[in-house]
Amino acid sequence: MYKKGLIEAIFDKTGTNPSWKFSLMPFVVGFYEEQRDTMDHDLAHLFEHYWAEGGAAGIMKYSPALHRVIPAQGTVKSESILPYDEILPLIENSEYFEMHDCVCRKQQELLDKRKCDFPLDSNPSRAAL
Repeated sequence: MYKKGLIEAIFDKTGTNPSWKFSLMPFVVGFYEEQRDTMDHDLAHLFEHYWAEGGAAGIMKYSPALHRVIPAQGTVKSESILPYDEILPLIENSEYFEMHDCVCRKQQELLDKRKCDFPLDSNPSRAAL
């Protein structure tokens, strides 16, 4: 189930008995995004149907929100979007980071509904870092 992107799996090295820990993922951000490599025309239509039938409303109604930024050592200004020059040092000084293809763009392209001109893939060799 983990390899199919249906559940989360983390290897816990702490304690005297290192072991795998498994948990359910939220639909967004989680299960939906993990389908980026397996998304096909049928799955794209199933997701679209799910959204149209009220799935998005059901997910987004939780209060407090399922995903929130909790500042650990300061305040996060929600109205600010960092310019490229400020983001680049964060990425370059990171221990690691991941880039993935945009699942939303992939789904919309499979449905012939894609409206944005941004690249579909996030291949680091093509990224302007």
